[in-house]
Amino acid sequence: MSKKNRNKSTTTTIDDKLDALEDALARDFAENAPRELIENQLRSVGIDPISLASRSRELVQDKQARSPSWKSRAREQLSAARSKVRSSAQRYAEMSRAQLLARLDALRNHASLSAPVTAAFRKRGPAEASDDELRAILGDIEALIMIAGEPDNHSDDNH
Repeated sequence: MSKKNRNKSTTTTIDDKLDALEDALARDFAENAPRELIENQLRSVGIDPISLASRSRELVQDKQARSPSWKSRAREQLSAARSKVRSSAQRYAEMSRAQLLARLDALRNHASLSAPVTAAFRKRGPAEASDDELRAILGDIEALIMIAGEPDNHSDDNH
């Protein structure tokens, strides 16, 4: 690297560091400046600090009221999904072995669900699985349906 290029990169690096330092100092001042100083600066440019604070609070509250946070929506969706999984688990608890196997066959014939059903029985077939294993697998498949956001149109009227 030539001396000229080395000086240019050193200068750029120093400039970058000075800019970063200036930004940090400005942030620190904004975060730690006395309230009175900020209010005086706002007044000097024609802004009433009390009105600004009040209007800002109103805007935030309005925005929060119109648009619930993503966390709230996620909690609601999780609660609904858990409720649906519990209800499907109860539904499967009441099914006979023949009904469980019929449900698995129906799901295996559905295009979007054939792979998970096949994967669940890759080492042994449904006939070798216990009733509890069949119920657990059906519960897992129901969870996959919910995660995928598919409507539950994979069931028939017997369930």
